[in-house]
Amino acid sequence: MLSSEHAAPLSRAFLADAVRELDSEAPVPATVDDADKDAWRTELENMLARLTGPEPDDGIDDVAGARFGVLRKAKLRAVPGSEPLLLLHNYLRRAMAQSCKIELARLNGDYSDRITDRLFANCFAIGTVEHRAPSLFEVGTVTPSGVTERSLATATETYLAQLMAMPTSDKTKDRYRAELKHIAAFFGPDTPVWRINADECDRFRDSFALLPPNFEDKIREGKDIATIVATRRANDPVLAYATLEKYLSQLSRFLKWAHRRDYIAKNYAEGLKPQSVKPDGSMAKLPFEDVELRRIFQRPIYTGCRDDRRGFSKPGPNIVRRARYWAPLIGLFAGLRCGEILQLTTDHFRVSPEGHDFIVLTPDMKLKSENAIREIPLHPVLKAIGLVEWVQRRRDRGELALFPEVPAHSNYDDQSSRFSKWFESDLRHFDLGERRKKLTFHSFRHTFKRALDRADVREDKKEELCGWARGSRTSRRYGIGLEADVLKASVDATKYDLDLSHLYEHAKLND
Repeated sequence: MLSSEHAAPLSRAFLADAVRELDSEAPVPATVDDADKDAWRTELENMLARLTGPEPDDGIDDVAGARFGVLRKAKLRAVPGSEPLLLLHNYLRRAMAQSCKIELARLNGDYSDRITDRLFANCFAIGTVEHRAPSLFEVGTVTPSGVTERSLATATETYLAQLMAMPTSDKTKDRYRAELKHIAAFFGPDTPVWRINADECDRFRDSFALLPPNFEDKIREGKDIATIVATRRANDPVLAYATLEKYLSQLSRFLKWAHRRDYIAKNYAEGLKPQSVKPDGSMAKLPFEDVELRRIFQRPIYTGCRDDRRGFSKPGPNIVRRARYWAPLIGLFAGLRCGEILQLTTDHFRVSPEGHDFIVLTPDMKLKSENAIREIPLHPVLKAIGLVEWVQRRRDRGELALFPEVPAHSNYDDQSSRFSKWFESDLRHFDLGERRKKLTFHSFRHTFKRALDRADVREDKKEELCGWARGSRTSRRYGIGLEADVLKASVDATKYDLDLSHLYEHAKLND
């Protein structure tokens, strides 16, 4: 019986056979004159238009013959109207379109056989003339010598138990669970690990590259990955490069673990990377432009609002200086990450031996890495707005946490994920066009880094301020101040074309 797992390998086999048939013919028969060649080209172009456009409503099924032939050669039956049959139909339609493109290119003298549909990457290397599913789905294959039979369900469960014993955050453990669940579901939980070969790893990569960011919602609705991929539209959004890279990395780590236990002959996912171009890391999120900063700091939260919850964007009589007020300012003038800002306490504000106020990030905090342990001198603008006095009043009242009003994530004890979503919601009120998807709270950090660049701050000082390089004087990280004194001039040099004079009056508030 045809299953969804058969659709991709059978359609690849169909394309491989179609190209093999083209190879058996003369490049372009000498007897074909220009008029016949034009007619041939027109016929191919018309067929390609039918295959790549909406399904024609003329009652003609262009895929019917191919579908019947493929199922007959594979000795498979299909339930009419079933999801596996629909999936095979869609994949064969794409295979026929790819074949048309190759034949058209050959007619024009291009014999490179360029594959434009990622579903068919590497399909010419597979010996599939007989249109049967590859070894992963064959029944009764003998386990290779020296390999221990373990199903994916059993192996991933054992591997996950080891990951759960590692000292990682709950958020990371949840990600591991999800990744391994989808890996097992994709190949089939009952599939022996040793059957995951290089072609199947490529199929995993190419399928996940086409998944939408909300594919887990669709899975909860009862759809499988093959169906989600088959029914996507050409311009639908796909997983981010970094997310896809995490799935491929997890597959590789799992197969490496399985190889050490003789469940598989080798790690066929080693070195597997997305085929798309990796985005420039520095530009994965964009910095804010000056006009955007002006709009952000002219919102009611900074000019007078009803409150800093649902009324933060509605004009009113109140200036509420809590996280929604201070976090963007600290991000812009100190370059701190959202999670770093929300962990700040009154103890993290210090004074250096030379009398300079600074923020210290200490080893007891949940930081991205050890490099993030650092000292950041307070920018003059933050002092002018009254941050030092605001912190001191809380210290005098015996308060420790500065932003306790931001709720932590229910599963991860992490305030930043909640606050970041608040800020992303805030940005929806701005008409940011195409830039919107690359602007987040983290953009303040990129804006600060760009200000350091424009001020021609030395690279080693930029790395120290941003927490990218571990300082050699880690014993001073508890705040005796030498680092802050050395770095003060660099922070003071950061400037923006931004008038914040309306905030200076807030320094007089006794909040």
